[in-house]
Amino acid sequence: MLPKHSFVIFFLLITVLTSFKNITDDKQSIATSKYIILNIDDPGRLVGKWMMEGDPETYIDLRSNGTAIEKSIGEPLERYWSIKEKKLCLKASLTSDSEVCLEYVLEQDVLILTINEMRLQYIRAKE
Repeated sequence: MLPKHSFVIFFLLITVLTSFKNITDDKQSIATSKYIILNIDDPGRLVGKWMMEGDPETYIDLRSNGTAIEKSIGEPLERYWSIKEKKLCLKASLTSDSEVCLEYVLEQDVLILTINEMRLQYIRAKE
């Protein structure tokens, strides 16, 4: 039970830390595209909806255009994802400098995210 609560607290922390937006007077847009480009040989392997094992209400939906929908507590939140240095990285907005990168292992329809030596297992949703 403790790992599930730790995961929820972790994502709440991510939500709080990455929800703040930098307000600048610079008229030049930092992000020229609505979507980010994934830095992975085959992003299709990670694309899909991943439900936490034992808790189908907690999920992350990684989309092929670089957006993600993450839900742990409350309403689902839109995120942006990419792969950097073999880690799954999530950020609240394209213009945010704050992102969280997690080690992951993908084994067929099982995605394992490692957070501070805690392994969280997600199962690909059958849709």
